Amino acid sequence: MKRVLSFAVLGAVIGVVAGYFIFGTVAGSRVSIETLLTVGGGAGLGGALRRAAEQVAGIDEIRRNILLTGGVAAVAAALTAMLTGAGSRRRRR
Repeated sequence: MKRVLSFAVLGAVIGVVAGYFIFGTVAGSRVSIETLLTVGGGAGLGGALRRAAEQVAGIDEIRRNILLTGGVAAVAAALTAMLTGAGSRRRRR
């Protein structure tokens, strides 16, 4: 079971990185990782302007697509580990 979890975590990391390279562009340039990891925008006019800019640029959709890609990769890696018997301690005779 530990092995399946390890495969799932590794798959999630690979999926998030792949999702960033697939979906992490706006107008031909990459969105910074800091922008993707920052949630909210703070209070006041600066926070409101930041939220408005993120909404126009579609940052929430980009975040969602990247996380979905990571989740699908994690499930696929876990299923692959379970179906191929990765991590089982059985010995062939």
